[in-house]
Amino acid sequence: MIGCLENPSTVNELEDHMLRNVLRINYIPVNQDVGLLALRVAGIGPLFIRHGLEKIFTFSAMAAHFPDPLHIGAVPSLIFATLSDAICSLLMIVGLATRWATPISFVNIFAAWAFVHRFQFLGRGAESGEVTVLYLAILLTLFLSGAGRYSIDGSLRTRHKVDNKVPPGITNRFQLITQTGKRYFRKCCNFAVTP
Repeated sequence: MIGCLENPSTVNELEDHMLRNVLRINYIPVNQDVGLLALRVAGIGPLFIRHGLEKIFTFSAMAAHFPDPLHIGAVPSLIFATLSDAICSLLMIVGLATRWATPISFVNIFAAWAFVHRFQFLGRGAESGEVTVLYLAILLTLFLSGAGRYSIDGSLRTRHKVDNKVPPGITNRFQLITQTGKRYFRKCCNFAVTP
């Protein structure tokens, strides 16, 4: 280290290396699955708390005056909004059927933004335009990427991958089915099947 201080070029290289590490934030490991977990909880959690719980607890009071932008009736519109904001958002938070729940919420939020709020983003009366765009961006991201490893979907996917390991020597689906059938037959009937 003392030799490093005596050589100015080595000091400059060390400073450049430290600066690059700070700018790239190399001291914090990159983990997309943790990022998706944070996006699900911090991004969809407020949707559930603010809109989902409100629709669950005040459903009957909201049914009389709920907007009907698609002209299907106020109660069916409220039922769809409750499905989206309460049930689907809760599914997304825990990471269960995330890629099925996100389009439902996306359609609901986009319809509300388009038909009720008239695409308000900036200006007067646009108090929730940017939040709506953020919700839509979060939903699109979750639809395209899935819930990640730290979710119920991720644990089911991991378990499914472990269970579907192909034994050595199996080259096609027919061999896999016959080998699996032979193993099952041996296990259930205690009977040896000759290959």
